[in-house]
Amino acid sequence: MASPLAYLDSSDPLPSPPAYSPRMAPDVRPLQFSTGSQWMGITRRHAYAIVEDQAVYAKFAAFCRNDRWHHHCNPAHHYVPTLLRVTWPARVANRSVIYAHSPSSHLLAPPTLTPSRISSLLLHNVQEANHYYVTTHANHASARRCIVDFRPAKCFLFLAGLTPAAVERFNLLPLQLLGY
Repeated sequence: MASPLAYLDSSDPLPSPPAYSPRMAPDVRPLQFSTGSQWMGITRRHAYAIVEDQAVYAKFAAFCRNDRWHHHCNPAHHYVPTLLRVTWPARVANRSVIYAHSPSSHLLAPPTLTPSRISSLLLHNVQEANHYYVTTHANHASARRCIVDFRPAKCFLFLAGLTPAAVERFNLLPLQLLGY
């Protein structure tokens, strides 16, 4: 995928995020603090920024822990989306290329896809999806169109959360559904 964007599920920034600690400022401001999943597609340049970061990581190490004294901040769900909003806000697509959950669930971790959920309809939905969902300020889901190079595009390249038995179930689908 020849794109300069980081593709990661990320909620719209809130003016006052519940997991945000004011002690993260000025390195991380409230509108830069993001929540996202651990499933992402990033460029090599983004990966270097993550590895080389010291300022934002230091704030997360000190003020973002998943306990009752730190507002239930979870570094696994907050650090990378926040770092990328701080360093390159225009290079965050605010959506993933990985189909990891159903729009109705709004889960950060994908549900496990068992063999009973694998069907030609599921594959069709993944292949043809042209929208994604973002959690808004009011904690509602908002559908948004997928755009690549200013044109409508398919959203997803990968499917996550498959059990080994579900992978075997894919082998039973007609090859033409899989693009062969």
